[in-house]
Amino acid sequence: MIFGNNLGKRTETAKQALLAYIWDQRLEVGDRLPTQVELCRRFNVGSATVDRAVRALVKEQVLESRRGIGVFVKTSRPTGYPGRAVGLVGLIDDRLHMFNWTLAYSVQNWLQQEGCQCFSFPYNTQAYEGPGVSQFPGLESNVRRGVLQGIITLSSLQPADWTDLAEAGVPTCYVGPPIAVPRGVIIDTPEFIRLALKELREQGSCRPAMLIGPTPESLHRDIQIVLTETLAQLGIQSAAADIWFEGYGIPCGRESARRCLAKPAAERPDGIVFCDDLIAQGFFAELVRLQKPHLKYLPPAVCMRNKQCDFDFATDTMVEYLVDIDRLSSLAVHMLLDLLKGNTPENQLIRYVPERVNSPTNFSGKNLTS
Repeated sequence: MIFGNNLGKRTETAKQALLAYIWDQRLEVGDRLPTQVELCRRFNVGSATVDRAVRALVKEQVLESRRGIGVFVKTSRPTGYPGRAVGLVGLIDDRLHMFNWTLAYSVQNWLQQEGCQCFSFPYNTQAYEGPGVSQFPGLESNVRRGVLQGIITLSSLQPADWTDLAEAGVPTCYVGPPIAVPRGVIIDTPEFIRLALKELREQGSCRPAMLIGPTPESLHRDIQIVLTETLAQLGIQSAAADIWFEGYGIPCGRESARRCLAKPAAERPDGIVFCDDLIAQGFFAELVRLQKPHLKYLPPAVCMRNKQCDFDFATDTMVEYLVDIDRLSSLAVHMLLDLLKGNTPENQLIRYVPERVNSPTNFSGKNLTS
């Protein structure tokens, strides 16, 4: 429960159910609520409980009771009166993590728009394989006490936790990069890699490289399979392990740029796939810094980037695929709301493919030997 006006547990539960009904049905001012008999049947409570809940909301100016006629909505989408309490579970690292921050903000925004009160449960760690519920301070006790009706997680959680949460009657949805989860919205990074390598190959790339952020073991396997299959289909002779470099953020991009420039011109990557926009930013900024005033090496690239963060890349040789975090959040929140309303989503795992948005002015790039 998320209210506490000493109305008693049953009445508080009925009051919350009424508010959830107003939000879910998108009732407007003047809309009539179902009869008391129908509300009793819907909420599985007695008439006295419904009556107390209605009177409480009338007193708080959310409902209006008209003697002999019925109960009507006085305040639609009542600010300060959420219909449900939802937990937002996520990894909050000590390091800059623009994607997680933007995603968490967007999820909270969508929950509020849909009449949900959001409780955040951060966890300071660099683990990517899913901490347990008990490692998020306050989460376990709030689930046990029935405070939360649902959870959206930016972490994979442990497999047993998904089962325990389901048994506790708390539907849970994941949203974020691709990891092994039973339900949620994931960014289809393997499909992006397939599309990106195909684009580079069409430009004549024979020695592609791929830079990707930290990945869980399950994603490692998926990417390895995609790389092997795609390279074979495109007729590229490199082994998957030879083109894959993993790191984090701008420092990784800078180091990768220095590695590329240290190679003989004939051995440098002639196309690069970036699965992290911060890595791409660091890479091209370092290339420009180290080669100014004359750029001899500026490879064509394909980058997956955050739509909500307006990065400026020091290159005109890059195709961008945008990840719309607002869209990701919307899909996850509405999947959870469907579950809370008793509807089983037709698709329990949505794979979100980033959208190609531009054609660079100089996609062929440059790699001069002199």
